[in-house]
Parts: sequence; structure tokens; C-alpha cells
Amino acid sequence: MQISHHQLLKKIEEETKKARQEENSEALYQHLYTIKTLCEVMLDSRLKPAAFMVEDSPPVGSSEGSALPLRGNKLETDDGANGDSIFDF
Repeated sequence: MQISHHQLLKKIEEETKKARQEENSEALYQHLYTIKTLCEVMLDSRLKPAAFMVEDSPPVGSSEGSALPLRGNKLETDDGANGDSIFDF
């Protein structure tokens, strides 16, 4: 998914409107900080064009499809200590 600079500018405009209407200094600070962050994203993307790219791949630690199939081949040893359980000695 790609985020265009038009979308970021629209978000900056929305935050600016909210900041103009704000009376509380803490809430005003939060709107200004959001505007600053959005501006930094746009400025950083000029240096790194891939900054606007968002991957749609699942997280690395997901359990879907990550289990490896177990093979039925048993390791044969001289003393016959190869049972079905790891606790078979």
C-alpha cells in the first residue's frame, strides 16, 4: 500500500483545523506534535522514497504456515534408542 503526499497534506490540514479550534494547551500541543510528525514523514520520504511504502505481509512471528512438516525418517542407532518420543532412551 502506498501513501501519497496528498493524503499526508490532507491529514496535516485536518490537524491544523483541530488545533485552531483548541482552547486547552495540552490538546493544542498534541495537534501540533501530530503536524510535526506528519511533516517529518514527508521530509524523510524525500531522502528515502520507500518510506511511503507499507508492506502487507503478515508479521514474522505468525503461526500460519510456519510449521515445518515432520519427516517420518527415524535415526537408526546401534543401541536401538530411537523411539517416538524425545524421552525414549
